[in-house]
Amino acid sequence: METNVPRQLQFSYDRLKSKNVQHCFLYCALYPEDFKIPKEELIDYWIAEGLVDERASMQATYDGGYSILNRLVNNCLLETADDGRCVKMHDLIREMALYITSMSPLFMVKAGEKLRELPREQEWKENLEKASLMMNDISEIPPNMSPDCPALSTLVLRENAFYKSIPESFFLRMQGLTILDLSYTSIEKLPDSISHLTNLTALLLQYCQRLKLVPCLAKLVCLRNLNLEGTRIIEVPEGMEMLQKLRYLNLFSTYLQKLPTGMLSKLSCVQKLRVYWGSKTSKETVEEASKLSELDTFEAFFERIQDFKIYVKSLGSGGPRLRKYSLTVGSPPLAYKTKHGMSYFCYLFWPEDVDADRNVVFDGNFVAPPKDLQCLALHDCHNVRSLSDVLSNEGEYSDLKEIIRLEVYDCSKIDKIISEEDGRSNTMGFTLTLPTLKILRLLDLPHLSSNGVMVCDSLEQIEVSQCPKLKRLPVSLPLPAIKEIKVEEDWVSIMESKETQNRDDIPTSTSPPLRNEDVRSNSSLNEQGQQVPANQNSGVQGYIFPQGIPFQLPGNCVDGNVSPQKKVSKVLLKGMRYPKLQQWVQSHGFRSGQALMLWKRLYGNNIWAHCIDEMEVIIPCDRGRTTVCVSSQVGCAMNCQFCYTGRQDGFDETSDHD
Repeated sequence: METNVPRQLQFSYDRLKSKNVQHCFLYCALYPEDFKIPKEELIDYWIAEGLVDERASMQATYDGGYSILNRLVNNCLLETADDGRCVKMHDLIREMALYITSMSPLFMVKAGEKLRELPREQEWKENLEKASLMMNDISEIPPNMSPDCPALSTLVLRENAFYKSIPESFFLRMQGLTILDLSYTSIEKLPDSISHLTNLTALLLQYCQRLKLVPCLAKLVCLRNLNLEGTRIIEVPEGMEMLQKLRYLNLFSTYLQKLPTGMLSKLSCVQKLRVYWGSKTSKETVEEASKLSELDTFEAFFERIQDFKIYVKSLGSGGPRLRKYSLTVGSPPLAYKTKHGMSYFCYLFWPEDVDADRNVVFDGNFVAPPKDLQCLALHDCHNVRSLSDVLSNEGEYSDLKEIIRLEVYDCSKIDKIISEEDGRSNTMGFTLTLPTLKILRLLDLPHLSSNGVMVCDSLEQIEVSQCPKLKRLPVSLPLPAIKEIKVEEDWVSIMESKETQNRDDIPTSTSPPLRNEDVRSNSSLNEQGQQVPANQNSGVQGYIFPQGIPFQLPGNCVDGNVSPQKKVSKVLLKGMRYPKLQQWVQSHGFRSGQALMLWKRLYGNNIWAHCIDEMEVIIPCDRGRTTVCVSSQVGCAMNCQFCYTGRQDGFDETSDHD
């Protein structure tokens, strides 16, 4: 690299003047080349490093981080990506940052370089301040390795394999460490030496799917960010009650069935809490969460509906008003993702099609939600008889003036839009007014009939599918704000009615058939009926439809017109009983055994497939291709995280050829 290019570009860097802002910019060089950096993740790093001042509220702290991001973008040092959700560095800008960090401050950046071994101990300089080895193929840390790096503040080892335990000696001479990121690795336990990193402010272990043991954290009194999401811990680490400076606590592990009573009440500074309330959760623990006075954002899954009711009731009796919350009762929505060749499930807490702060999902049963919610989803709730029941609170209307998204699917008992006792009658029949509703989805409601209408002047998107008794759109026309309507072919005449025929700006769509040859070629149809790679498939938000397995997509979207096609509706896989799912898989030409794999994909607990009898068949689909792996159980060193055999120990010497 010629130094004259970075020196010319360094003028923009020097103009920043603020040392903190300059260090924030250099932090971006820790990521691989051309990497799209999530803004919130980057700001979390900055906060933990002390580059962004922590203010009274979490929102104010993040506003400070976004202010720095905007300054870097305005100075042409960063570019926005992914519709503004991420930022990235231009190659030349990154070269400049690496040039600066090759001297002072000293960084060691070997991110995304396909390393198989950790850099030798001689490369870990005494004045090293930050090291990033993320997204490599490093499988172990040599025994007795102990780099002498007293100035090291950030160590990012995420997205490496690390099949074996980290040696006790590795962290002994890193006493200045403030950020340790081991997320998305295969470690099973952490060394006890982590217990003595007393300057640590962030310990990031999310989706270490084999991690079962975390050492005592009692001495980590400076810790502000602890993330254990997606791990296999069955109890909270010892000494948690001593972490009284914690601001962000993530204990979302489906293996963690209960929290110790009295622990949360001692963590009075927590501003963001994500937690899994399992079957052994106590009433006292739930009430403790509702009384955290500094809590700003709460994301929780309630396995039992009574725990949800306790929490909502506690909120209404003097608890703090949350700025953001996402509460799920029943089965947590999952997404299947791959990071650097490692496959894993992650949990979905927020709908991706709308920007909202207050979200509630009911899967299985419905009770009265908080009154200030913005997004409401009901899945498989058979104790609801009408849509107005959803919006009523034990006989009295809830004050749901802010609801912007409503999704109802597979609720077999719903037979009315509005019950007669809830609706207001006029010349249009019974009506229900939802002035702020923007997105409405009614899916797989076999008994829903058209006994009333909803007045939704702000409605932008509506989707109706598999509602055979619904004879007309359940909303009052015209719709002044409408942008998209998704219906089955039977509804084409409605789209061409007097109410809509003059609205050429309304995109409408029907569902075209997905042909067998499309499935075999691992591709599907986009909205214009063109072939697209399988990794561009889409499904109902919050549910995973395996790529390479047939399902119907909304398509043939044309402005103002709908071409009549064969009636084929979207198939909603989640919610099917297993025999029905097995029938559906066989009807599309697949073996019945693949229904079990699909079932595990939809409902599995962090694991796609397990050993089935004597043989295991895995079909991972990613990047537009399908790979079939038949495991003979003799061993494999590839460490595919969706594969049961690949996660076992003792096969490290097996070659890829074997």
